[in-house]
Amino acid sequence: MEKRVFKREVSEVLRRIYFWDIFKYEDLCHHLEGKIINKHKGILGFCPFFGCGAGWYPLIIKTARFLEKLSKTFLIEVRCHQIKQKYGGLRIYFSTRKKDIFSVRKKGIFTPFFRLLKKVISVWQSTGEKKAFSATLLIEEESTRICEVCGEEGELCRTDTGWLITLCRECRKRMGAEKV
Repeated sequence: MEKRVFKREVSEVLRRIYFWDIFKYEDLCHHLEGKIINKHKGILGFCPFFGCGAGWYPLIIKTARFLEKLSKTFLIEVRCHQIKQKYGGLRIYFSTRKKDIFSVRKKGIFTPFFRLLKKVISVWQSTGEKKAFSATLLIEEESTRICEVCGEEGELCRTDTGWLITLCRECRKRMGAEKV
């Protein structure tokens, strides 16, 4: 119950800042981006900024935490290169690389065993890569139901300039957007 009340209060503050002074909202976003990137440097360190509103930052944090766990569990490197809003939804562009745990260079009696072990690990790592891609797709789909400005429950809207954006009812009214 307390989380829900806190979330509503945060949403209201973001909404007020956004519609009161867009430049202060952007400054707040840049400040929060820096904090999030520093906290999840391993995953987000190659992403210079986020091209979306602060309402989606909890989704970005959730994704970064999940990708960090996957990275450790499945022995892969995950690097986000770009995070932005596109067609009203969150887009996360990243790359994965399998970590080379050991190399089979020495010839000897155990070489066939190490080759087999390396193949097993490679299949394990491929599973991790697939999980990373499917997790980001789920987050991207979830973003189409969350207001980009304030983080409340939202729906896809079209602004008067034709841009698609996900907004809650209150932000939609203030922005003059219409449901799609």
